[in-house]
Amino acid sequence: MTEPKSWLTTEDAAPEVGTSRTTMWRVCRDNPGFGVRAGGSYRIPAEHIARVKAGELPEAIAAEARAKYGAGRAA
Repeated sequence: MTEPKSWLTTEDAAPEVGTSRTTMWRVCRDNPGFGVRAGGSYRIPAEHIARVKAGELPEAIAAEARAKYGAGRAA
């Protein structure tokens, strides 16, 4: 059995929340801390996607991540 991914690309995360890859990219771009930029693309913690699926807003998740880890290290 494979373990679930702990980090998702925008392409992997989009179908999880019922949106397009471009929309997920914009969510990451507009909400620093929701995802991190790595290798020219965004990586999103699976925990953040689970929270969005539970009804939380990406803005609130990003703000919490920035408060917890700092603006330059959020995610």
